[in-house]
Amino acid sequence: METKEKLHKLRNIGFYFITDSNLTKLSSIKQVEIAIKEGVEVIQYREKFLDRRQMHETAVKIRKMTSEAGILFIVNDYVDVAIKAKADGVHLGQNDFAFEEARRIVPEEMMIGLTVSTVKQAIEAEKKGADYIAFGPIFKALNPKNKILGVDKIVKVKEKIDIPVVVFGGVNKNNVKKVIDVETDGYIIVSELFSKKDLNKEIKEVIKKK
Repeated sequence: METKEKLHKLRNIGFYFITDSNLTKLSSIKQVEIAIKEGVEVIQYREKFLDRRQMHETAVKIRKMTSEAGILFIVNDYVDVAIKAKADGVHLGQNDFAFEEARRIVPEEMMIGLTVSTVKQAIEAEKKGADYIAFGPIFKALNPKNKILGVDKIVKVKEKIDIPVVVFGGVNKNNVKKVIDVETDGYIIVSELFSKKDLNKEIKEVIKKK
């Protein structure tokens, strides 16, 4: 899949699914299996507990699953894992692998997404060459030091940049329409999703909100 095609898919992608082995007993593979079944169009593999070899093996399996389903596959943080698995993209935080170094070593067609928490960072991310941003926290912050941005900031950031904007931070079924109404390209729901017993049902419901 060419970069332009990948970016086109990220426009108005809706629900952006992220695996989480900390909040559920389901394996990452099982989470991906369920997400694909319920119609998710982009999956980010996020893993904090496995060693690098296990992460490589899991990412390669997920790449096969997502390729067969025709959906985007992004790896969180680990550039080497993304390269080995031939992922569509890698997602970096502000304090992760340096963006410039990542861009230098990843294949030309691999997208790089950046997490940002201010409009200024969003503008800088686009100037650096980021393909999309994850912008937040919008409604709730896990870290009390992080300022809650609110929906108005989504509007402002979309006025300033042209790359896709995916939002996160306290997004749930009750407030997701607010971010959809301001034409955000995608939304991330993690805590609420995995706090329920039926992952299939929860994914199905948040996809319907698109």
